[in-house]
Amino acid sequence: MTRLALPHLLLVAISMALAVNAGPLNVACEDKTSIAYCTECSKVGAKFTCFACHKSRAPVYNTAGAVTSCKATTAGLTCTAASGDPNCLRCDGIWCQECKRDYYFSAAYRCTSAAKLNAINKCRRLSGNLNCLACNPDNTCAKCRANNPPLKLVPLNAIYINAGYSSGTQCLSVAALNTQAKSITWNNAVLPPGCLEVDSEFKCSRCGDTQSLVGGVCKPLASGSKCSRALPYYQYCSRCSAPMYCRVCNGGRGLVNGRCALPCRLLYGIGCKNCDAKRCLVRDAVYANGRR
Repeated sequence: MTRLALPHLLLVAISMALAVNAGPLNVACEDKTSIAYCTECSKVGAKFTCFACHKSRAPVYNTAGAVTSCKATTAGLTCTAASGDPNCLRCDGIWCQECKRDYYFSAAYRCTSAAKLNAINKCRRLSGNLNCLACNPDNTCAKCRANNPPLKLVPLNAIYINAGYSSGTQCLSVAALNTQAKSITWNNAVLPPGCLEVDSEFKCSRCGDTQSLVGGVCKPLASGSKCSRALPYYQYCSRCSAPMYCRVCNGGRGLVNGRCALPCRLLYGIGCKNCDAKRCLVRDAVYANGRR
């Protein structure tokens, strides 16, 4: 399905069927659309329309491209038998939705091992970003390749409403990034000196490898977060209570055992400000009504 760029959403008239059960994620789009597990939505005409489901569910679309329900997925032998792919982790009943760890979708949409790839190619394949230079421990892109002018990392769900939970990213020049940001937020991206990556709101979410983002400014680690570079995801932490224990995360990341290990806005939609592995914990009041 073609992704929908945010500026064009309000030009499309879409009808939808509403589910009646309330979902467990506690995100704004579930309330607005009455579709359980809906994580991305926008107001089209007089109604809110769902465009993406949480990663644990498979979307069911109508002919206009709107999500009418988010159905449970299968796993284990049921999934592999249905999809015919032994390396598939979750299926929608027929098609593979997610590959096992360290596998990626090939051009033939089969789960292919990344074991034989070198570190850079593995990172690019698993993150889905061919311009990626380095990856986080969860195989999401952490840094764009060197370029002149430099490229900034931006999540796809900042630009496309139905990128949903996808960890997909793009590496854009500052000019291209600002063009996207202005078309959606009416402002340029927030890029303090030293910023390498923005979040779903086009605000800086991490700085260079020897810096931390504190109060919207990129500072040296020693005077900023005071985190150790050995702490996984330290780039997303703005305050450590000990060198290896984070207390406050940037960019919609959620804390897991002192690490900024969960990209909450990717997992639960842009309406989620903070989360744990099971649910959204804090809604973002700016997106209480879904996407603008």
